[in-house]
Amino acid sequence: NETSLYYLLSNNYINELISIPLDHYPAEVLDELMPTYISFLKTLALRLSGSPTLFQFFVDELSGSTFPLFTAAVTAASSEYAKTDSFVRLTALNIVVNVCKIEHDAIRRVIGES
Repeated sequence: NETSLYYLLSNNYINELISIPLDHYPAEVLDELMPTYISFLKTLALRLSGSPTLFQFFVDELSGSTFPLFTAAVTAASSEYAKTDSFVRLTALNIVVNVCKIEHDAIRRVIGES
């Protein structure tokens, strides 16, 4: 439902959830958390690619990252954990590529500034 999706995305909660510092967790926690976290990022990226107008909800001007979804995917792809888990690494890289392929001026501008 589009209304539910807009509600979930509208209060910056998604950006806060995406921006959690994963490097503070021990390896045992990351073993459980990372596959689910990456799948969540992939779902958001697929939603964004299907409807680029949702980009307004993925911009977080208050934090140091203006596009937390993109930043989280790049961070996950280059993490120590991704070096040992090919699913996490490949899915994170897939997110980066798919977001870069979206033909939307604001998305391209923010990615170019990253």
